[in-house]
Amino acid sequence: MEDQAFQELLTDLFCVCRDGVITSINSAGVAMLSGNQTGVEFVGRAFSDFISHEYVDGIDQILDTLAAEKDYFPIKFVQADGQPISATMIVHRTPEHGQGAAVILAQDLTHRTELTQAIKRSEERFRKLVDQTNNLICTCENLEIKFVNTAGRKLMKAGEGKELVGKNVKYLFHPDYQPIFDMDIHDLTSDEPLHAKLSCVDGTVIDVSMSISILDGHVGSEIMAEARDISGHNQAVGALRKTNRDLEERAQQLLRSKEEAERANQTKSHFLSSMSHELRTPLNAIIGFARLFESSKKHPLTARQKGRAGHILDSGNHLLGLIDDILSLTNVGEATFALSIINIDARQFADDCLNDSKIFSDGTDVSVEDRTDIELPILRIDHRRAKQAILHLLSNAVKYNSEGGMVWLDAERLGAQALRFSVTDTGPGIPEDKHLDLFQPFNRLGAETTGIDGAGVGLALAKKLAEEMGGAVGFKSVPGKGSTFWIEFPTAEEKDG
Repeated sequence: MEDQAFQELLTDLFCVCRDGVITSINSAGVAMLSGNQTGVEFVGRAFSDFISHEYVDGIDQILDTLAAEKDYFPIKFVQADGQPISATMIVHRTPEHGQGAAVILAQDLTHRTELTQAIKRSEERFRKLVDQTNNLICTCENLEIKFVNTAGRKLMKAGEGKELVGKNVKYLFHPDYQPIFDMDIHDLTSDEPLHAKLSCVDGTVIDVSMSISILDGHVGSEIMAEARDISGHNQAVGALRKTNRDLEERAQQLLRSKEEAERANQTKSHFLSSMSHELRTPLNAIIGFARLFESSKKHPLTARQKGRAGHILDSGNHLLGLIDDILSLTNVGEATFALSIINIDARQFADDCLNDSKIFSDGTDVSVEDRTDIELPILRIDHRRAKQAILHLLSNAVKYNSEGGMVWLDAERLGAQALRFSVTDTGPGIPEDKHLDLFQPFNRLGAETTGIDGAGVGLALAKKLAEEMGGAVGFKSVPGKGSTFWIEFPTAEEKDG
């Protein structure tokens, strides 16, 4: 009761806050903060509700600082009716009022002038505070610089700042930006920062992000300008933009190169297709006449002549097969051929491939063995194209095998989605440095010097055919031990799902 009576005797605001919430306030404080409104409730409200917005964000730090310094601090309150008032405030921590409690005393300075000394002390504290920031901060009266903080003097390369104080603030800026200070100051006090260039004392120019605030609310009176050096940021942005331009130019170059390569590839494919068709006509004639000679009953051939005719047929059919491979390869690359997808028993498909493989395995010392299961799922494939792909793997396994080598055909279920056929040989294997070139058309990886027939299109064709049917191709190889090539085909279960 004695405390309350004492508070009511005071002519200045006296309130107790706990954790930032008003728990009691004297009559003078109610009158000071109510303004023209009546019946305002203060107890239970945040003390920051009555603080001007420029102090709200740092109010906790201000209260702690004032409690430590035990000195008055100039501040602006906002009355309940919205009117601002200037005041000085002092804070005392009072544990007797509870943990986190503080007593706040405030004097209304709106109509007082006797606290000039207190204001000067607060200005000194302000300068100490702003000297702790890394940004340029200067205060001006009628645009004349009155104070520049340490970071600002360093940024402007101005030493003790004598070259700056007393100067019109607009002359700190590059001539291109000086006209902005001929505008109404209110037009410059925006939430969005201004981007400008500062002209330093030594003549260098730096990019800054700047904000301007009016200290006392009167145009042409006191303002505070804050500027942050963004030269490094702008340089990084400029470098990033240059990198983006370089990347765009590189992308355009790559696009042009790609288009040129595609045109060249189309020209090559057209040439190969045309030449293959041109070669087929005389080659079919040669094969046809050889068959006539071989089967003629009116003029039967001698055994020696039949052998020679057989050589003509074998060579002709071999060349015809190469031409067909080249035609298929160019068609696959252009995606112009149509697939005939059907359901087929994988067991029957494997048997067909093994039977056809006898064409190139018979007469060699390489054995081809079937290690597939008796029961296999239903495939969803183009039968002719799929068999063509498997036969390319079997043919390569026989051709590039070791003397007396082995070739095995395996089948492995990949869940209900696909079936993998693997062709394993006991050949010399493939060096790791040649793996990337393995599926490149017409690249035989040096086998062209071995005397083994081939055009280097089999693996490339098998890969493209498998992928066109929704499958995949892969391999593994161990030099000196052999290789395994596999093709995955979709099953009918996957198609039905």
